[in-house]
Amino acid sequence: MGKPAVPAQMEALVLASYGPPPFPLGVETRPVPMPGNGQVLIRVTASPVNPSDLHFLEGEYAFRKRLPTVPGLEGCGRVVAVGDGLLARRLAGKRVAFAPATQADGSWAQYAVASATQCFRLPDRISDEVGAMALVNPLAAIGLMERLKALHATSFVSTAAASALGQMLLRLGRKRGLDVINVVRRPEQVDLLTRQGATHVLSTADRDFKDQLDELCRRLRCRVALDAIGGDMTAQLLGALLPGGRAIVYGGLARQPMVLPQPDIVFGNKSVEGFYVPTWLATKSLPKLVLLERRIPRLLDRELGTDVRERVTLEDAPRAIEDYRHAMTGGKVLITPDRSRGTTR
Repeated sequence: MGKPAVPAQMEALVLASYGPPPFPLGVETRPVPMPGNGQVLIRVTASPVNPSDLHFLEGEYAFRKRLPTVPGLEGCGRVVAVGDGLLARRLAGKRVAFAPATQADGSWAQYAVASATQCFRLPDRISDEVGAMALVNPLAAIGLMERLKALHATSFVSTAAASALGQMLLRLGRKRGLDVINVVRRPEQVDLLTRQGATHVLSTADRDFKDQLDELCRRLRCRVALDAIGGDMTAQLLGALLPGGRAIVYGGLARQPMVLPQPDIVFGNKSVEGFYVPTWLATKSLPKLVLLERRIPRLLDRELGTDVRERVTLEDAPRAIEDYRHAMTGGKVLITPDRSRGTTR
């Protein structure tokens, strides 16, 4: 069988400018990018919308790209062209989960370029839908659990616990026998996690939330918090953790600066650290990345699965992204570029 034909043009969802919603997104025809050294070209079959994508659209992510640009931080598809390099060539024709190159266009397009080191081969039993969500949240969950192990944690606080990543952390924590203090915003999210077997679920809507958090942290001897929110929440977490406690911040849903309590840091020997998946991956040797590639599909079947609430074309994506922004607990929005107009197979 010959190489798949690669068209000269593609359809892509393009961001015109960074800033608050509603986001200036529209479908445009663009040249298909070509892979450079160590890179591959992927025909994208599916790409999710994550909270990190919303931060990117607002210009508040770890990096910005030259505008106009194609967003999308992860996806799934088949490698249809490769650049120079052994790692790239070994992926030719393979179906992969991928993170687009940092300064290249993203995955909300019919084709995307990625570094071969940011691609993970998918076994046939993993669907495109599941594979599209195999990196951003699953890798964060694996990396955060690895950090908990290094800190010898027996319990931890998890904020935004009803999110897709929060639910992954709950399942992984329970599997490892850890006590998980889940923090959510609404009563219905308490019910959601309780149905999944969570023992400790606190709602910030409760007037005595802070007292409940303090009491649980004391009772469970909790010294670690995994925080997706930032802002005032990080200070509350530090106050509740035992002396020597650590808040690991991996998100900024509050969109507010942190004001940290001096007594907790100086007298309580408490600290704050950040967690960012690309930085964590950069510490991994090639053999460890290969082991990670083998581990992810096994976990996707169980602890790292994610619900999808809507599948949309590129044309329908702006509306779906706005809906997702207002209610992120109900499952992911999955963009399917190969179902969009002007698709070339």
